[in-house]
Amino acid sequence: MDNRQAKEFIKLMVEAYPSFELTPGRVKLWTEMLTDIEYGIAVKRLKEHIVTHKFAPTIAEILNPDENMKRNRSIYDELGDLIPGALDKTPI
Repeated sequence: MDNRQAKEFIKLMVEAYPSFELTPGRVKLWTEMLTDIEYGIAVKRLKEHIVTHKFAPTIAEILNPDENMKRNRSIYDELGDLIPGALDKTPI
């Protein structure tokens, strides 16, 4: 993704998450980090994040969504080990 696309991506994220505080440092960091991902893939991941999360994504959630899913699964596995049966019941 180039700098123009990164700024468009950030603009979309701010539209979806108005509480995301945009600072010059954040714009610079996000722009640098997004250079290794294709614009279309990043936007797709952002849109998926928008429909499932109340808060803006981290850079890692856009660049490596599978790693975040593995980490979350690991946390749930640990919780299940600590409290047997805790994950067997669906809340009403």
